[in-house]
Amino acid sequence: MPRKGIDGVDFGAQNPTSAQSVQDFDITRAPNSGEELYGVVALDSADAWAAPSIPVPIETEEAVTATPGLTASAQVGRSVRTKKSQPLSAQTLGAYLYALLDQFGGTILDALEKLGRRLLFIPRFVGAAFSWAFRELRKVVDKQRAQQKKQAKHERGMLRRELKGIRPYLKKANGNTADWFRRVGVVGRKLAENHRASVGRVLNVVLPVVAAVVLFAYMQSFNDQTYALRVDYQDSTLGYISSEAVFTQAQALAEKRIVRADTAASASALSVRPTFKIERVNITDLQDAKTLSNAIISDSGTNLTTAVGIYIDNDFLCSVKNRSDAESVFDAILAPYRTGEAGTFVDFVEDIRYQEGYYPDESKTMWDASALAKKLATQKATAKYYTIQDKDTKWDIARKNGLTIAQLEALNPKYKSDKEILYPGAKMVISGKVNYIQVKQMKTETRSVDVPFETVYTNNANLFKGQTKTISNGQVGKEKVTEIVTYLDGARVGVQEVERERVAEPVSAKVEKGIKSAYISSSGGSSGSSSSGGGYSVTVSRSGFVWPAPSCHLVSSPYGYRWGRIHTGVDLVRAGGHSSGLPVVASLDGTVEMASWYAAYGNCIVINHGGGYKTRYAHLLSGSMSVRVGQHVTAGQAIGRVGSTGRSSGPHLHFEVIVNGSTRNPLPYIR
Repeated sequence: MPRKGIDGVDFGAQNPTSAQSVQDFDITRAPNSGEELYGVVALDSADAWAAPSIPVPIETEEAVTATPGLTASAQVGRSVRTKKSQPLSAQTLGAYLYALLDQFGGTILDALEKLGRRLLFIPRFVGAAFSWAFRELRKVVDKQRAQQKKQAKHERGMLRRELKGIRPYLKKANGNTADWFRRVGVVGRKLAENHRASVGRVLNVVLPVVAAVVLFAYMQSFNDQTYALRVDYQDSTLGYISSEAVFTQAQALAEKRIVRADTAASASALSVRPTFKIERVNITDLQDAKTLSNAIISDSGTNLTTAVGIYIDNDFLCSVKNRSDAESVFDAILAPYRTGEAGTFVDFVEDIRYQEGYYPDESKTMWDASALAKKLATQKATAKYYTIQDKDTKWDIARKNGLTIAQLEALNPKYKSDKEILYPGAKMVISGKVNYIQVKQMKTETRSVDVPFETVYTNNANLFKGQTKTISNGQVGKEKVTEIVTYLDGARVGVQEVERERVAEPVSAKVEKGIKSAYISSSGGSSGSSSSGGGYSVTVSRSGFVWPAPSCHLVSSPYGYRWGRIHTGVDLVRAGGHSSGLPVVASLDGTVEMASWYAAYGNCIVINHGGGYKTRYAHLLSGSMSVRVGQHVTAGQAIGRVGSTGRSSGPHLHFEVIVNGSTRNPLPYIR
């Protein structure tokens, strides 16, 4: 169907010219034409452009008359807006419902329709009515949607034609910026007026989205903010805190640091009370007590500077302007102890801490590296104690702590007397002064320790009780012990064993011990008690030698020089005399080498015990020798009796010990 303007003229055949006014285009209806009506929108002569006239659909069937004094655009808008009142028809109601339901999407209708079908508990006729109502509503909605699609397609075509005419229209500004902006405004206004419906649909979508974004941003801004106290101090704002307690803590920190300046100005500056005001701020703007204390100090007006405080065991020592200078002083103290050995740890006993902040710029507390080094080289009076352990001696305690006994007694005067008992658990002073800072050195050290061997004893019936005989010597084992040794200023103060490794196993010694009774009967055998015929008891020395004259224990003449010559043995007699005829026994097991008269020795017996050892028994009573050469004898066996044969001044036993051909003093062997 050809489209024509409201005046009945073909749409493309008539366009307004610059010479025509708006009043030349009345908005009328072509009677009985049966054609779709369109109004023609004309621009004022000053705003005319080359685009074709913009047709606007007229929805009403009633004639529309032009209102004098309005432009064509206004006339058309008025004709559309001032429709004749009509009864509320089903079509009109459907349009309103569609406008509402279209916001939520056509799929909602499908869902509701399906829901109605599946409500099995509703009577069938109610469900049928429900389905019919929705089908009818769907028809109305579909009709309205088809009309809107048709209108939207038409408007898109008009918009394309309008956009083609915008550029030539703007060129007419001829470089006049003000005129160009005026023309841009005219174009924008006309486009908005000509496409009200499209603009409205866009705004229906865009405005809720924008509103949601703005609301989200606004709520998010509240999440990042909180209420805080603004601190005004000394006529300036220091910052924001969560509560007054933060300021109280910050002021206490500031006072503790500024007091070291010893100035009245510092105290008076900090005595000023702040004012607080509640404000809403970002959470990141809140300050803690330490940060606020720096601000208080900075604003106090005292002579402060940024420096590094040195604290030893949390006690303030001084401040320095350059931290590296202070660290170099402490490193110089540790350097002699850093040997580079593996497993060695070196550090200070005290806790050394550096804290940056504001400190008084005064010579009393602000030191340079040389002043710090001088102070650290001094000593401080700090008594150190040692807890006495069981079996400790003064020598042990002094050695453990790097002292002499004199130094230990000087520190503990009451222990100078040897009568003072060292009770386990008591304490002794081991140091009156120590270095201002002490160096602790921990080393991993290894040492070899002996593992004692065991002695395996077996009984020997040929040895007297208390007498032993070594069959094989034992050998000590070896263990490698790894320890962490602690040194304090170079003195060894503690050891902790961490590992023990057996390097060599010990070898047990094998020793025979005698079980034979030391009492010898008159028949020459051993017995547990005396016999009617008499007997004797032998005595065995630590060396295993038997005393050769059991009844003669007095040494009448010792070993050594006498009368200008050496006496090669010892003379044994019975105390009080009457030695003649008393028994003489073998001192060790052995073989008889001699049993005869031998010059000045008189009747003499020599026994070879092996290993280079021999014993000689002289001046024996005539006829008393009861052994012969080559005979094996046992220790304690009677071999003769005391006499005075040979060169002798009276009855006695002359006894010699011969080792590798040379005589030795017998007493260390037989006692």
